[in-house]
Amino acid sequence: MSFSNNYKPLFVLHIHHRYFLDEGNKEFGDDLETEKAKKNLLAYNLGDFMEVMPTAKCATILKNWRARFVVNPTNLQVFLLADPSNSAKPFIGFSEDFVLDFTFRFKDPYFENYTDIELDKNKLIMLSNRSPEESVKEDAVTVGFKRLSKYKSQGNLNDKTIDLIKDIDASELIGKSGFIRIHLEGQGIEMDLVAGDEFAVTTPEETIEFKNRKTFWQYIKSEDGSVLHTTGGRKPLTKNGYLEVKKAGVTYPNPSVDIIHKGDASKGEDDTQYYSKTYL
Repeated sequence: MSFSNNYKPLFVLHIHHRYFLDEGNKEFGDDLETEKAKKNLLAYNLGDFMEVMPTAKCATILKNWRARFVVNPTNLQVFLLADPSNSAKPFIGFSEDFVLDFTFRFKDPYFENYTDIELDKNKLIMLSNRSPEESVKEDAVTVGFKRLSKYKSQGNLNDKTIDLIKDIDASELIGKSGFIRIHLEGQGIEMDLVAGDEFAVTTPEETIEFKNRKTFWQYIKSEDGSVLHTTGGRKPLTKNGYLEVKKAGVTYPNPSVDIIHKGDASKGEDDTQYYSKTYL
């Protein structure tokens, strides 16, 4: 989406999910053919699995600073009104209050099935370009934190106890999976939105990536529930592409993402692997 020439992009945050972008065992951006990668990206829409929206405080900041928040099929963007006499500067100067919070929720009921993630229903995910300050207040909450550039959805989040109430109303977090916090200046190599009192010379960009889950594919006889075949290794779940599974002259279909379970009863309670079931 574009605005008038008076608006400049403040940042671009790409959100990719490999389930939709990979094709079979070929990874997007790595070994997937260019034309197929373009095709998958063109069909991609983060709105299929994720909803992102500014908090009430963030919406006020955006309004006061003459900013526009845009959700595209592959990314989030914020545009800021530039000074008509000097397009390198914002129309309203930056301040320490310019911290943007966006809540998100995973709305696809099968999201955890095809995503390499272990969601904690009692703990929000916090993604940011700065590490949050620890809090010892009674109303502090524990979040699973990760820097934007480091998040790859394997669940290796760092616990941080922080004060949320002053920034985000508790009611805005009901039913949410987490939130994204963008500061004007990043920490370490994280993205900086500004250069002094001016826009960054090059529009800051970062990518959050959700990896697709790999499972053992298990084929079950519908009549009696007996296992016909289980793959010897884990295979990636992808919306696009096809992986051949063949055993004793029988070719098996690729599984859907609606039936997945943890552990195989025949292997005992210690089995923590995931299995995609297909009934034949």
